Amino acid sequence: MNTKLNSFLFLHPLVIMILSLQYSYAHMNNTISAVFVFGDSTNLPPYLDPSLTIEDLMSGVSFASAGAGFDDLTSQISSALTQSQQLDLFKEYKAKLEVAIGKERTEDLVGRAGYLVSSGTNDFTFNYYGPLRIRQSSYPTISEYQKYQWQLIEQFLQELMDLGAKKIGVVGIPPMGCLPAIITLNAKKPITGRKCIESYNSLSRNVNGMLQNNLKSLQRPGTKIMYADIYNPIIDMVQQKAKYGFEQVHKGCCGTGLIEADFGCNPSSPLCDDVLKYVFWDAFHPTEKGYHIIFNSVKSVIQMYLE
Repeated sequence: MNTKLNSFLFLHPLVIMILSLQYSYAHMNNTISAVFVFGDSTNLPPYLDPSLTIEDLMSGVSFASAGAGFDDLTSQISSALTQSQQLDLFKEYKAKLEVAIGKERTEDLVGRAGYLVSSGTNDFTFNYYGPLRIRQSSYPTISEYQKYQWQLIEQFLQELMDLGAKKIGVVGIPPMGCLPAIITLNAKKPITGRKCIESYNSLSRNVNGMLQNNLKSLQRPGTKIMYADIYNPIIDMVQQKAKYGFEQVHKGCCGTGLIEADFGCNPSSPLCDDVLKYVFWDAFHPTEKGYHIIFNSVKSVIQMYLE
């Protein structure tokens, strides 16, 4: 796990290919000084790794925590860092850099850096519609909870900009109803009648629509906030599987493909015969081929964000 904290929940980081592109640009394009990531999970070096050098910190690190959400309750349920705790670590990071390279260079690096925020899915899959459903007592309807979540997103992004962020990429959420685990837990016939759960996909579209519309209102002079759509490339893979050479779109390649993820998929787990025919590697994560398709879909947006 990225933060070196113990956590029993590891959900889908659907942005690994995006992060790979960002990380390469951080080292190739001198308009971007570093890449910093907040939210659920990433493949960048974790800030809490004690072995990182100042040079590592200056190249870009992750403050993300697997299982986190914009809602602090989500993070608490999954033993992850809350978004406010991630921001506190970023403040600590800035203080470390100021000691090492000075305040002026630190502010310059922070201002030229790229920031990726990827979170929110866990708020619905594990919190609001999760086994405990604690938030439903405070927000009886999903629309009320969506508005609450947006308030949290807005607050987080405002604080991030207050700390000096000027180039922020915000990743939307995937078609939650097509994740194999969600199908297993919600389908009327989870074994023989597997198909995407439209109510979850409709929620994903609503959340993404609200996100796209409201992000525009947060723009400040000299800042750039970009939206990265991962819903459409994933739903297209599922609905147009033949176009991509897929055969299985409702189960993962690992184990039974119904519920396993992360620790449930290990070297002793049985695998499918041909991973290239599967959209999902496990019950939450796309295969490498799936990630490449997502990457190609959002590449132009990320390139504009990194300019």
